[in-house]
Amino acid sequence: VASMSIGFNAGFIHFFRKGEAAEAETPGGMRYLGHGYPWNLYHLNGMRLQGHATSIWSNPNDFGMLVNWGILGCLFYLKRQGSKLLKLAAMAGIACLSAILFLTGSRGGQLQLGINMYLVLVGGKRKVLGIFLLSVALVGALVVLPRLSPERSDEGASKDERTELLMAAFRLFKSYPIYGCGFLRFPGYNDFRSLFPHNVYAQCLAETGLI
Repeated sequence: VASMSIGFNAGFIHFFRKGEAAEAETPGGMRYLGHGYPWNLYHLNGMRLQGHATSIWSNPNDFGMLVNWGILGCLFYLKRQGSKLLKLAAMAGIACLSAILFLTGSRGGQLQLGINMYLVLVGGKRKVLGIFLLSVALVGALVVLPRLSPERSDEGASKDERTELLMAAFRLFKSYPIYGCGFLRFPGYNDFRSLFPHNVYAQCLAETGLI
């Protein structure tokens, strides 16, 4: 319920409180074309939908994961025995949250949605159908959905940046293998100064070490 509430709030801001276009500035000093203060709080550089900019869901990838939790909750009620009205509400929730997920532009979140649908709707009972649906989800997440998602300003540099961030995480782990460099202190130890490794395992090794 909490993840659905946060997702719907961001979606409501995106569709109904856009406002007039005007030049805006991020806390880091980056300038972009914004659409009013409330709208800007839910968008990364004016393009990708994110959670509230002052919350832990301010990253579009984290926000995509949160929205997937809401979709999983809807799938749970869709499979349960119950009233048709509840099932219709669950289907509507899945449709709305899926649209919000695509607006985040999170490729990992879109892939996670396909895997979630496979696990909940197919599971291990129908293996051939499951493999087929999982293959369709992979193709959709990697080929089709990125073309439908919001334009990404980091498309060209994304791969190189993430490779460097992963290498920085492993260098930090080698330097501080027991306790790490400190919780949430990774950005101060890489050349980008504001990014995380995009890999929770590498981040844990770098920031908290083996402990």
